[in-house]
Amino acid sequence: MPSEMQKLSAKILKGEGWQIYDLGEDEFNSWDYHDRVTNIKEWLKAAKERQIENGVIPREPPTYI
Repeated sequence: MPSEMQKLSAKILKGEGWQIYDLGEDEFNSWDYHDRVTNIKEWLKAAKERQIENGVIPREPPTYI
């Protein structure tokens, strides 16, 4: 189990509006390789969509000439 000091960064980021997925090491180790890759890809895809919705990044990337 992580100590309160180790959880501090997650608490600060949550306070700033970040969404933190709290995943335990046992749960992560229980996944096989395919599950790990699939879940991480889905998390990244969902995070990108949230950034687009919040206006952090544009839906269509800018084109530079």
